Amino acid sequence: MANKDNWNQVLGLGGQEKLPKDHSQDDNWSLPESTPKPLVSQKQRILSTPVDESLVGSSSTQETDWSLPSPKLASTKTNEDWAIPAQNPEKAGHLDQLYAPYREALEEYEQSGEPGKDDSQIFQSGQAGYKFHLNVAPEDVRAVSQFLIGHGYHHKYLDGSEVESGKIFTVYTGSKRNTEMIVQEISDGIEQLLLPPTAAGEAAYAPRIVGRFVGGAQLFRKKRCVNGMTLLNWSNDVEAAKRKAQEEYGDYFGGGITLYSSKN
Repeated sequence: MANKDNWNQVLGLGGQEKLPKDHSQDDNWSLPESTPKPLVSQKQRILSTPVDESLVGSSSTQETDWSLPSPKLASTKTNEDWAIPAQNPEKAGHLDQLYAPYREALEEYEQSGEPGKDDSQIFQSGQAGYKFHLNVAPEDVRAVSQFLIGHGYHHKYLDGSEVESGKIFTVYTGSKRNTEMIVQEISDGIEQLLLPPTAAGEAAYAPRIVGRFVGGAQLFRKKRCVNGMTLLNWSNDVEAAKRKAQEEYGDYFGGGITLYSSKN
């Protein structure tokens, strides 16, 4: 049997007794001390770290500085599971069918309008103001477009709007006073060309016109709307949003639009 000196010579340690260091109790036991720990996400760890079967069921994994999910989860999660689901081709085809007659009837556009027809303002919290939507059948879009352009309103036809939500035309007006005036003009002029509104989350401004107040982006979520009011970034309380809008914008907001009953 080899003595200690012979054993050290075999290991290249000379006459000094040196044994391999036990790293099992170190925080970074899975990496050499001289190697910086890579910055990787939890997802990358799950996908790229092999599971040591000898550690399954043992307590040694509790000594690491991050937690692995159970071996079952790590072994069943694949790269395909992290992929963004593809768009439903049936839904995409349905939307194409909805848009097709509108695009055939009239090319998409945005019209800036005449000065004063949109008195939207930029506040400390960002641009804010009222806007509303008109739902129109494809065969009537040219007539509605001519009316809006002829009156110099700031508006757009489609151009990113949602046909499936009845947002065929979007009219930008700004203040409460200006909005109520334009709603009255449009309702009296072309209500017979408008379809019943279907846009969710908006308030009725006239029998066939619905809209919302969009607050400045520093305070309000532009895409989250309830009862015609965009909600605060930190709250889903619509009444709190209205109080904040009144505080920030005063009469420009004015508490909401008064429902107009048309003459037709």
